[in-house]
Amino acid sequence: MRLGALWCAGMMALVLAACDGAGPAQQASGPDCASADLTSEQKIDVCSAALEGGALDELARADAFAERGTAKLEERQHTAALADFNAALAIDRNHALALLGKARILTASGQIDAAEPLIAQLLTAHEREAEAYFLRGEARAMQSDAAGALEAYDAAISRAPRMAEAYAHRGRVKQGAEDFSGAAADYVTALSIDAHNADALAGRCWTRLQQGGDVDAARRDAAAAASAEPGMLEAQVCLGLAYLRQERWSEARAAFEDAARIAPGDASALYGRGLARKRGGDRRQGDDDMDRAQELDSHVDGRFRAVGVRT
Repeated sequence: MRLGALWCAGMMALVLAACDGAGPAQQASGPDCASADLTSEQKIDVCSAALEGGALDELARADAFAERGTAKLEERQHTAALADFNAALAIDRNHALALLGKARILTASGQIDAAEPLIAQLLTAHEREAEAYFLRGEARAMQSDAAGALEAYDAAISRAPRMAEAYAHRGRVKQGAEDFSGAAADYVTALSIDAHNADALAGRCWTRLQQGGDVDAARRDAAAAASAEPGMLEAQVCLGLAYLRQERWSEARAAFEDAARIAPGDASALYGRGLARKRGGDRRQGDDDMDRAQELDSHVDGRFRAVGVRT
């Protein structure tokens, strides 16, 4: 697993969870723009109607822009969400939800230097501290600063002891540092809070394989992660690895084909598909996949051997 991966889904859940209360956007007629009972699409419509209706004062407009931006994030409309967060901040430069949402987008896109002042602004104002420290942890992990990431995740957890994503992502950093017992403990805690947390499920799959644990339990974890988050590359790759360990070649091939659709240039997806093809009798296409994977990453075969797969 790569510590520098963009753990977008975790940050998405974080920002959406931060939107948990009604704000002045209630001045609009009809359903509350900040209502947790609305779907993201409904919230976009309701907030848009509130903004176009002309009945909101300036601070309420800032709230409506921030709420709509958060809903657009859920719909993965990143450019439109950023425009809404910027509109909210143009009215109120200290708007916490808008700062958090903009920092999330910048962090996920690798613009750490631009995100850091927003995170610091939240922490200085003692606003959304748990979420801000979580984002700082994401940024440090993306920079391969394991110590800084762990410190930030610790700070997030101390302020929000039931933030499943913070445990799951701290577990990933520990796993990358080969603290497998610490990682496993964090995954268990995350899953005790949120049994469908894809990051924790996928991470536990990798930990089980790396530690020579129960391969079928690893497969079940990966399958559950892939079901919870179908576009999650780490889940699909770990599922394929578990199938390879079980010598279930057709299932392994299908899992790695899904991984290759998610990330066509991913060396692990190509190598795993090639190995599954080769073991399943399609030697020519298997060799082609494996050769291409090793051109992309000369160490990919070693990572497969490290989790018990014969190459």
